[in-house]
Amino acid sequence: MLVISGSADTGIGENIAKSLGAEYLSSSFKTFPDGEMLVRADCDAKNEDVVIVQSTYAPQDRHLMELFFLSQSILKQKPLSITAVVPYLAYLRQDKPFTPGESVSAEAVLDLLYSAGISNLVVVQPHKLETLEKFKGKSKAVLPVKSLMDYALREIENPYLLAPDKGSFPFAKEAAKLLNCDCTFIDKERNISTGEVSIKNAPAERFDGKNVIIFDDMISTGGTTAQAAKFAYSRGASDVIAIAVHLLMSGNAFATLRESGISGIYGANTIPAPNTYQIDVSEEIASAVRSLI
Repeated sequence: MLVISGSADTGIGENIAKSLGAEYLSSSFKTFPDGEMLVRADCDAKNEDVVIVQSTYAPQDRHLMELFFLSQSILKQKPLSITAVVPYLAYLRQDKPFTPGESVSAEAVLDLLYSAGISNLVVVQPHKLETLEKFKGKSKAVLPVKSLMDYALREIENPYLLAPDKGSFPFAKEAAKLLNCDCTFIDKERNISTGEVSIKNAPAERFDGKNVIIFDDMISTGGTTAQAAKFAYSRGASDVIAIAVHLLMSGNAFATLRESGISGIYGANTIPAPNTYQIDVSEEIASAVRSLI
């Protein structure tokens, strides 16, 4: 088995290669003056099971194209199989058209991955688990709640889980079971025309003396998480931290979270996120790869 990393691998590739007892390689690429890219897979992949590790955080399009090129290059060498480990897979949030004429980016990306020769796909915490079912090959979702909560157990006393919206509540409830603590959620609504989020229904609970953990699958601009933090402090929280699998941290997200009083930001190592605490999820990914090959 060969494990080869793209340029957007966060160190997971080398870790899972050790776990799988596989040979580890890194790819190389160059950018031409017009912005186009050349990718090289320096390996002999004939009759090998090959694992490509490439996250697709910003710039998403470039990292996706690099993944397509890597897979196509390896496919020409006639491997036994190609497995793509994509710790963060972009474009999965658009899983249906919200207005007439919109493209469904999740389906498009999954179809392109399969067309590029990828037969097995491993993704960490997709926005909706059922989206991966549309991949035409075999797929596996890695849900790293236990790794994140194991870390929280060591670092946080007297916790209380708060989901920043109703959709993330099932995810937060699972985490609360691992922490043996209470859990609730804020019901929010979004203004379709402005994109602004406001609280629709707030829980009655108070958080006096509690260290509140705002738990979600991802943090993008930080607005929803910051709003939840301010709510938690208004109900007596002693401290508020944020834990999310994917720390996209777009724009001024870090400043937004800090200004809301959040004292720590924790996430999986699927995306580079400066000034946050990164928790390694390589072992869960290696287990998923084993189950597919």
